[in-house]
Amino acid sequence: MHKKHSAAMISLIGVATILISTQMAMPRAMGAPIPTPTAGTTYTWNVLSSSGNVWWWVNSNQGKHDIEVGGKLTYNLTGTHANDVAWVVPSGNIWFGDVKILYANSSLNWTYANCSNNEAGYALALGAGNWVGGFVAPSNWTQNYVDIDAQAQSGTSVMHREIGGTIIIDYTTTGQTTRLEYDKATSVLTYANTNAWGFSLEIQLDGLNALPSAAFNTSVEYYIQGFPVYFKDMSFGGTRPFTYFWDFGDGTNSTIQFPSHAYAAAGNYNVNLTITDAALNKVSQLLGIYVQPDTSPVADFIVEGTLVAGLTIRFTNTAYGGNVIRNYTWNFGDGSSVSHDVNATHVFAAAGNYTVSLAVSDVDGDANVKTVVITITTGGDAVDGADPGIVGLVAVASICLAALHVMRRRKIQ
Repeated sequence: MHKKHSAAMISLIGVATILISTQMAMPRAMGAPIPTPTAGTTYTWNVLSSSGNVWWWVNSNQGKHDIEVGGKLTYNLTGTHANDVAWVVPSGNIWFGDVKILYANSSLNWTYANCSNNEAGYALALGAGNWVGGFVAPSNWTQNYVDIDAQAQSGTSVMHREIGGTIIIDYTTTGQTTRLEYDKATSVLTYANTNAWGFSLEIQLDGLNALPSAAFNTSVEYYIQGFPVYFKDMSFGGTRPFTYFWDFGDGTNSTIQFPSHAYAAAGNYNVNLTITDAALNKVSQLLGIYVQPDTSPVADFIVEGTLVAGLTIRFTNTAYGGNVIRNYTWNFGDGSSVSHDVNATHVFAAAGNYTVSLAVSDVDGDANVKTVVITITTGGDAVDGADPGIVGLVAVASICLAALHVMRRRKIQ
């Protein structure tokens, strides 16, 4: 039996997820309110899609059972289990009960099992190669979810949002992506979709006719002419499946869920996603973006300090242009390690001529290099690391002041 759950949503590196939906058509009547978890409450989920060896784990004694598309998962609550299960960090209790799996158009119980107290945290789990989520969460799902957030797994990311009474959790880890949607008021799972190593499963609470909400984010921090932007659908609610229509604002469009698009010209564009659910409810999301012209950076820097061996010399970056400079590489030409600081300092151990270079690149990979040859001396008559030229000027000034002093004294006499 699965005792662990590993997953977390794609990190999006995208900048703005717009969560305001504009209704495009009159909705049909809303479904009945989601029943609050109490003993004797029954919830039923419709199996929308499934692939691979996807199963419903009843308990360790009964084992796992394949799930068919069009089937129903019925969960009957029989009691609660206090928060003493090791992986749970809730403020309330976990509901457990009897599990029924029904074939489509059939009242035949595929399997029937009573979840024991010590299995409350696990026997309610859907599996698609890995943990998906309990059907009925503790009263405070946010705290319970700390367990997932706290997993120290490489390549794992989590997005946890609360929008209009719906708790949305998206997470990915290596080989797996999962979306969970919970009703805030009851902590009941209303939708789940998971994909793991070739296995997939999608379910939705039966009788849920709430309006969908259109939402999406993008894969980039800056939009640059000629470079692809990947749009990730984040829509939720409603009755699945959704159909999609993307208008990229430049006369082009797409009907796939996760499109990419490159803008041929710089300028302002309005990206609009319209989704239609199975109940023919239509909503949209609008995002305004500015596409920058693709320009190249220009590397430049100034050298400050005394050019004497053993003294610290400052190299100040003055690079400009490009589409946001992100990477800096300083090479001091003396065999020392390069520096990736925006501004650098360096001490040359010996006198000589050195070729110092600064290489820069911006977010879309355009690069440029500036090279300067500097001469490092041994210092000569320098005092306390001062520039020899300055020392000479000070000496001349001192001589002049002494001469003036002598002349004044002779005049007074």
